[in-house]
Amino acid sequence: MSKRTILLLSISLALLLGLIGAAVVWSQGLRPCLDGVPYEVEEFNRIVEELHSKGTYLKTIVWADEVGCHFTSVEKCDEYAAKHGLHPCSEPPAAESNAQPLQICPPPSSYWSSNWEHINCAGDELGVAPNVYLSDLRNVLGENWNDRISSAQAATGIYREILYEHINRGGDSLNVWAGWTYPDLRVYGWNDRASSLETE
Repeated sequence: MSKRTILLLSISLALLLGLIGAAVVWSQGLRPCLDGVPYEVEEFNRIVEELHSKGTYLKTIVWADEVGCHFTSVEKCDEYAAKHGLHPCSEPPAAESNAQPLQICPPPSSYWSSNWEHINCAGDELGVAPNVYLSDLRNVLGENWNDRISSAQAATGIYREILYEHINRGGDSLNVWAGWTYPDLRVYGWNDRASSLETE
């Protein structure tokens, strides 16, 4: 049996047992999804290009290896997560304060580690759940994140996020410690350099 057949059988069994709900599963050969709707790759790429031309950036969420989707808003991601019994994309609102800190990036999440395509936490965002290993950023739910990350932020509820220079944990690495935000990876020589990553 091929690896793809075993993966599909494992996913089918997990779906039957309710282990991963009805979450959209993306894997090599399956279709990417946007706001919970699966698309053919060409159609997905066309829609993303159109969204980018209008200034709309995507939030790519990976709940577990090979389980995730792309979203146009946090609200749509939260609706999808609630429907499928997954961790929400948003955090509960913080206690109100009169303080107005100057902040380039959003505060760190307790659950999601975030990576952005531009400095200062701008552009498309890749959100990664705890204990997820993405061995090849050239294919994250059908989207290429290889050599694309320019800002990184580790969730407060993990030990660290590790960015690797090459696929499969190869080459140099950069630790982003729990709760830390690196709004400009150029400072560390890591702008557009990561090819794999993991959260632990």
